[in-house]
Amino acid sequence: MAIPIAVEILAASGAPLSAVQHERPRCYAAYELTANPGMPLPNWQHTDQKRFSGPRPLISTTSLPVAIANTSYSAAITVTGGDAPLRWDVASGHLPVGLGLGSRTGVISGMPSIAGTSSFTVRVTDANSQTASQALLLTVDSPPLPATP
Repeated sequence: MAIPIAVEILAASGAPLSAVQHERPRCYAAYELTANPGMPLPNWQHTDQKRFSGPRPLISTTSLPVAIANTSYSAAITVTGGDAPLRWDVASGHLPVGLGLGSRTGVISGMPSIAGTSSFTVRVTDANSQTASQALLLTVDSPPLPATP
């Protein structure tokens, strides 16, 4: 059931009009304009649509598994909320050499080539341009030395 919200709009002549906005969460809203009793309705029509967005995105990943140099790596960054499609990017810092962030998947994958720790911030943007960011560290360890007989 829609809950109307009253909004007062003034016409160019200063004559008050009333508008009722019928809200439908996560969909488009319809507006009805009516003149006050005894007031002429202007000779124009205006249609406006507003997108209601869902909950803001929130990145829930706070740590990443350790990677091993010269070994395939894959780790998904998880998000709750936000309206699809989601877009991912590295907002600051750098991923380890050899790894990339999937812009549509939020998956860090590839084959890191150098041991060390990288600090970076990932950002997700939803269909309504709402964003969330999360600072992360990713450690790449050297591969283990082969056992000697």
